[in-house]
Amino acid sequence: MTTTAACLQGDASIAQVALQHGLNTNLVQTWIRKAKRQSQLPAVPDFVPLPVPPAEASPLTPPSTAGEIFIELPSPRGTITVRWPVSEAAQCGHWLKGLLG
Repeated sequence: MTTTAACLQGDASIAQVALQHGLNTNLVQTWIRKAKRQSQLPAVPDFVPLPVPPAEASPLTPPSTAGEIFIELPSPRGTITVRWPVSEAAQCGHWLKGLLG
């Protein structure tokens, strides 16, 4: 097994593999990037779509009216509840992005 392939094993860290082979960690990372560019290794997707199960009424979630975005944000002082009209979903997304940084 090559050093690059060993680094891709789920239970191995790049630093651990580099140490076992007496190599510099940065050198091994460079090899991995180069191998990915040359399509020798499968690229790991940045985003993996997941199926969204149908919404079910939860006893813990207060009912929201149709056409409303319901967000609960835990904080040290208690839960912050935000309700936003679905018609303004883009603005809600911008607000949430700004809030979460």
